[in-house]
Amino acid sequence: MKTISMIIWLMFTMFLAGCGWQNVARSYSGAERIKSIEGTYRSFIVDELAGKTPPNITISWNTHWTSVLKTLRSENQEGYAFLADYIVTERRKNGLPELRFN
Repeated sequence: MKTISMIIWLMFTMFLAGCGWQNVARSYSGAERIKSIEGTYRSFIVDELAGKTPPNITISWNTHWTSVLKTLRSENQEGYAFLADYIVTERRKNGLPELRFN
């Protein structure tokens, strides 16, 4: 019985955490959302410079970045032009290879 109670409590806690995250994400203004995403992309660039693998280790960094840009554009993500320019400019500034779109 204790195990069942623990599982129910864990599921309830996970449900509440998920709902809370969605509400926080919705409360961001456009500028805050872009700044948050920009920080994430900066950490990816730092990882790439350090020689780490992309988040999905079965793909290359080029595939990762082109996928990110295609997703942002297809979802009509707010600030797409700014984010795309940020990614390409930061990669160039840090001497990373140009992206190849296939």
